[in-house]
Parts: sequence; C-alpha cells; structure tokens
Amino acid sequence: MSRGIGILITGGYGTVGRRVAAYLAPGYPDRVVVAGRSDERAARLAAELGHGVRARRVDVGDPDSVEVALEGVGLVVIGPSRTSCARRSGVGWPTRTSRPTS
Repeated sequence: MSRGIGILITGGYGTVGRRVAAYLAPGYPDRVVVAGRSDERAARLAAELGHGVRARRVDVGDPDSVEVALEGVGLVVIGPSRTSCARRSGVGWPTRTSRPTS
C-alpha cells in the first residue's frame, strides 16, 4: 500500500497537535504521523484517531530520532510547546506547585 507523502505533526498528542491531527486524518488517510517524545502516547492517539494515523518518537535532543521521524515525510507541522510559548510571551508557565504572589 502506498501511503504517499507523510505529514508529521510534532507535539502531535498535545492540545494543538491533537486537533491538527484530528482535522487532517480523515482528509489524508494513511499520511498523518503524530510524533513526540513519548512513543506510547503517540501510539495511543494514533489508534484513537484511526484513518491510518501512525505514531513516531521524536526528540530534538536525539538527532537519530529526528532523522527516523522524517523518513517519508514531505510536510512537518510543529506544535507549540507550553515552554516555548511561555518563553516567547515573557510569562512564566504555572506549575502545580506555583502559588500566587501578593
């Protein structure tokens, strides 16, 4: 079976990546690939979405995983991470242990 050119969504099981994958999967069957540092979470979402969505592990700190994740991929959608959004906005990201300051 020819899958065509893959569409890799990094941060694919996060809030934004999940929505992008769910939107694209029916229109691009067997082409959507959700990816993140956890191959288990990516695989769970791929199974949940159906339409031939595949899962891959990718971690920018591991160049080999990036190379493998890009195999057969023609388009990469980069999902925003909470950390990068917080840094760019200049606002610290709250954690469960954060307490409001007076």
